[in-house]
Amino acid sequence: MQKEALRHYLEHGDDARVREELRTWLLDHDSEETRGTAVKDDFVEDELHSFWQASLRKQASSRTTERRYRVLMERLFGARDSRSRIRRIWRWTVQAAAVLLLMAGAYEFAAQQAPEQPEWAEVYAPYGQTREVTLPDGSRVWLNAGTYIFYPERFDRERRLFVSGEVYLDVTKDPKRPFRVDTKNVDIRVLGTKFNLRSYNDDKYVEASLLEGSISLGLKNHGEQERILMSPGDRLLVDNVTSDIVHERFDCAHYASWRDGYHAFRHMSLGEIAHDLERIFDVQIIIRDPSLLDETYFATFARGWKLDELLEALNIHHTLRIHRDGSIIEIERAQP
Repeated sequence: MQKEALRHYLEHGDDARVREELRTWLLDHDSEETRGTAVKDDFVEDELHSFWQASLRKQASSRTTERRYRVLMERLFGARDSRSRIRRIWRWTVQAAAVLLLMAGAYEFAAQQAPEQPEWAEVYAPYGQTREVTLPDGSRVWLNAGTYIFYPERFDRERRLFVSGEVYLDVTKDPKRPFRVDTKNVDIRVLGTKFNLRSYNDDKYVEASLLEGSISLGLKNHGEQERILMSPGDRLLVDNVTSDIVHERFDCAHYASWRDGYHAFRHMSLGEIAHDLERIFDVQIIIRDPSLLDETYFATFARGWKLDELLEALNIHHTLRIHRDGSIIEIERAQP
């Protein structure tokens, strides 16, 4: 596949040979073994990412941008198969399906705020890293690994932040300008507070934990009348599929945050923990035995634990066989 031919196809879609080559490339990169791995001198991923970034900058409407994404998926896989693939095909490249819609929402918001769109800041915390950002109003945001945020470089009538991933926020009080946080499925409104928000595209739940102040959480597919007011110590888990909500209480004084170097797995399946460890340590974890994916763990690890130590602790009952080769880790059930 030639680079110029790929660029022309992405814009015009009139080359059957390139279509088949791109379709094959995507299928090859949509397996558990290859998803998330880097291929030396492979320009295709760079071209796809550049195409979507350029597309988003041109489009103000989230519907238009989403339609452009769906057109390419249907062009490659057909209308019947594209619906299932649209949620899976981009997991290996920074959750682009969710990021795509989130960025489109950000640009649509900008178009409503002023005749001239403000410049937008885009910050990404790669796998294996965290970031800290100060927003235009002085609010501070900590990004966990694998997290994107988008925000205007100036705040006008409303302060607004778009999130895909996990963030810890310390929001500056400004009663005249409410602060709003948007994810794919929920939005949170706040004047000034401290809270943690987790909304990765491949997680089962959106999770909001409030430490100080108060926030109002609403579901984007529900009306305004169903907003939930949270108090310090409240934790809400919103099912990304059913929108069912679980309400929990936690001790704010002993809250263990990833921002402070803690790793907390609360009633999480091994499959979910594997995704977390991939983001935190920038590795690839392959679970060979599907029956292990739903086994549940409850554990909290303090600052400084290394990946091998975490894996050893999770295998305290010696029910797993763990093999590591550099950044590739394979897990299967231990034979009796």
